[in-house]
Amino acid sequence: MLPRILTTAAITTTLLRQTIKKMAPVTHIVGFRFKPTVSEEDKQRLIREMVGLGKNCVKEDGKPYILSLTGGPQSSPEKAFATPHDLVFHVLFASAADRDYYLEKDQAHKKFGGETAAKLLDGENGGVVVLDFEHVLEG
Repeated sequence: MLPRILTTAAITTTLLRQTIKKMAPVTHIVGFRFKPTVSEEDKQRLIREMVGLGKNCVKEDGKPYILSLTGGPQSSPEKAFATPHDLVFHVLFASAADRDYYLEKDQAHKKFGGETAAKLLDGENGGVVVLDFEHVLEG
């Protein structure tokens, strides 16, 4: 009887961890590097459009799902480790499912990536860097 209880407890714990992981917030960090020929006006347009995704990205029900979207010029003093990107954005999603929707289905994001970002970012020299993580560790 005890081994069966322990097995059931282990399975329950595993399922609970998987559920929590699915529900964990996700941070999506994006760095942009402009083509050298991009004007200041076009840079400002990209910034406005990227920041606008916070409100323009909506699910089928019409409701926004990005919890927060912030950004600014890359300013790390750690020159030996910093990437050569001009702008960095931090996008917070409630879950991996919301992040996946943003990447795979959201029309506003697709338009931004296809029309604006593709024309202005230096694709030949690492024009975009992306880092994501699920909030499963705390300190």
